[in-house]
Amino acid sequence: MLASTPACEPSSSFPRWTHARGLSVALAFALLGPACGRSDFELSLDAGNDDTTSAGDSGDASTSRDPSLADTSGSDTFTESTTESSSASSSESSSESSSTTLDPVCSLGTFEGDAVIRDMDEAFALEGYDAISGSLFVQQLDAPALDTLQCLRTIGGSLDIRDNPGLLALDGLDDLQSVGGYAYVTNNPQLTSMSALASLTSVGDFLFITDDPVLPSLDGLQSVTTVGGRIRLWNLDSLQDTAPLAGIGGTVGGVEIGDNAMLDNIDGLGGLGGVTGDIVVSDNPALTDVLGLIGITGGVQTLFVLRNGAMTSLAGLGGLTQAGGDVRIEANTALTGLNGLSALGLVAGSVTIQSNPQLTSLVGLEGIDAVGGNVIVFDNTALQSVDALGALDAVGNFLVVEANPLLTEIDGFAGVQSIGNSLWIHNNASLADLDGLSGLQVVGSVLSVQSNPSLANIDGLAGVSEVGGLLRVIANDALLDIDGLIGLESAPDDLRIQGNGALQDVDGLAGITAVGGQLTVLNNDSLLDLDGLASVAFVSDDVVIQDNDGLQTVVLPSLQVVGGGFQIRECDALGSVTGLGTLQSVGDYFYIADNPVMTVVSAATDLSSVGGSFTIRDNVSLGTLAGFGALGSIALDFRVRDNPALPTCQATGLLGQVAVGGAVDVTDNLADACGG
Repeated sequence: MLASTPACEPSSSFPRWTHARGLSVALAFALLGPACGRSDFELSLDAGNDDTTSAGDSGDASTSRDPSLADTSGSDTFTESTTESSSASSSESSSESSSTTLDPVCSLGTFEGDAVIRDMDEAFALEGYDAISGSLFVQQLDAPALDTLQCLRTIGGSLDIRDNPGLLALDGLDDLQSVGGYAYVTNNPQLTSMSALASLTSVGDFLFITDDPVLPSLDGLQSVTTVGGRIRLWNLDSLQDTAPLAGIGGTVGGVEIGDNAMLDNIDGLGGLGGVTGDIVVSDNPALTDVLGLIGITGGVQTLFVLRNGAMTSLAGLGGLTQAGGDVRIEANTALTGLNGLSALGLVAGSVTIQSNPQLTSLVGLEGIDAVGGNVIVFDNTALQSVDALGALDAVGNFLVVEANPLLTEIDGFAGVQSIGNSLWIHNNASLADLDGLSGLQVVGSVLSVQSNPSLANIDGLAGVSEVGGLLRVIANDALLDIDGLIGLESAPDDLRIQGNGALQDVDGLAGITAVGGQLTVLNNDSLLDLDGLASVAFVSDDVVIQDNDGLQTVVLPSLQVVGGGFQIRECDALGSVTGLGTLQSVGDYFYIADNPVMTVVSAATDLSSVGGSFTIRDNVSLGTLAGFGALGSIALDFRVRDNPALPTCQATGLLGQVAVGGAVDVTDNLADACGG
């Protein structure tokens, strides 16, 4: 019986209380007072201080409330007045009152499994536990704090606090010391403080603080010394610095700092010694440097420094020696140098230097000797030199130099001997030559030189003996010749010479005997002849000779087989086609049209078959159609029309010797010119 229990000692039949909605320990004592020989309790409740509300059970289990567990650190208080004198303090006045402060009773031990808090019912169910064996998820909670978790010291799994519209602070997690998995605080639109995490010392996996727009500081994380995974600070519009992270040391899984509108330094990361994954610093408009990463040494996976408008220097990255993935320095509008990367050697992925308008050189990249992926130097409007890449001897994939308007030479690539995939030299307005590629021997796929208006020659490519794919020289207005291609014996894919207004010859193609795709010579207004194609015997796809206004003759003496179509059209100065004597077959169409001064087509004496249509049309000066004595088969249409100087009988005579699989159109040529 309670009546027989010694004063203030719990009985074996001491009532077990269910702590419903935060019923305070003080109230419990008020109710139990008579059982302890007390009848005159004065009850004082601090109802406004939820973060120190006493802890209870999970809601469906009860636990004994033992007054002997109380100490003086709680906020729920009671004042006891007595007229009796204690035997242990008989000298004290009976009117003297004493005050005792009680802690919450954190007696429920470990909550097994994962715990989810989405409303206050679920929050109260966790009150009194000092550990969670699994993870704690706080989601969609419309409450200002987490007071019912004030007993919590350890989480075996992860701490995930996300999408909580009413959460203002993390009060209630004041005693939390360790998280075994990740800690993720994200998308809490009213969160202004994490200071309650001041006891937290370790996070077993990643630490992500993201998308908390009014969070001004990381205060509360000062005690964290170890993070087992990545650190991510992303889309924190009010964050200005990372000072509270200064205690984190050792190696972390990655550092990702992005979309932080007011962040002006990351000096708080200075204790980090290594990164096993990525370093990403992206879209931080007020960030001026990365000095906070100065302690990181060795290798990283990827390094991205992107779109940081105020960043002037990469100092702080000087300890990085290699990258297992990509290195991208892109769209940093105030960046003037790359000196911070001076220790970087091997890059297994790609190196991209793009859209940095104040960058005048690549000084800082002198140590890079091999790149497994791409080397891309693109859209750097002030760049004048790539000499710093002089140690580079191989590029595993693409080498792209494009849209750098002040770049006059590319001598920094002189050591490159092989390119695994493609070489693109595009749209560099001041580039005068390609002498910086003089060591290059092999291009695995595409070789493309395009839209470099000051380029006078490509002699720097003379050492290239193999191109594995497309070969194109397009729209280089000042280019006089393509002699730099003299080392090539074949073009496995398309060969395209197009839009080079000053080009006078194609003699640099003299070594090529076969084209694996289409052979196109198009819109080169100063080109006089095609003598440089004299060795070409096989073209797998079309032959297109079009709109070369200065071209006077077409002689292709070695050409035997065209797998696609063959066309000569819109060449204003072309007088004759007489040099196709070895051509045997055309897999698709044969088309000669719109050549206004052409007088003679007398060329293809060995041509026996055309796999598509045969067309000779709109050649206003054409008077002779001869030299097709071997032609016996045309798979589709036969059209000889609109050649006003061509005797119709020459067309009908040719028609008489061939089998035509389609329609016949012999019209609007010169009538009765054969005397019949």
